[in-house]
Amino acid sequence: MNAHAWNDVIVAALTKPDGHALHNMIEHMRDCERAKQILFAKGCGKPGMSVAAIAALVPEDRPN
Repeated sequence: MNAHAWNDVIVAALTKPDGHALHNMIEHMRDCERAKQILFAKGCGKPGMSVAAIAALVPEDRPN
C-alpha cells in the first residue's frame, strides 16, 4: 500500500468507536518489532533498518 492508503487506514482505525481496528494495528506493530528482534538475534540487519529491509537480507536457502 502507498502512504496515502495507510493514512486512510490509520484515520479510520482512530475514528472507529469499537477500537478493534486500532487494536489490530497495534498487535501487528508489536509482532513486527518482535520479528525484528528475532532477526537481529540471528545476526540479520542493523539497528535503524526497517523490518522489510532486514527480511530482504535473509538468505533464501538456510541450513537446518
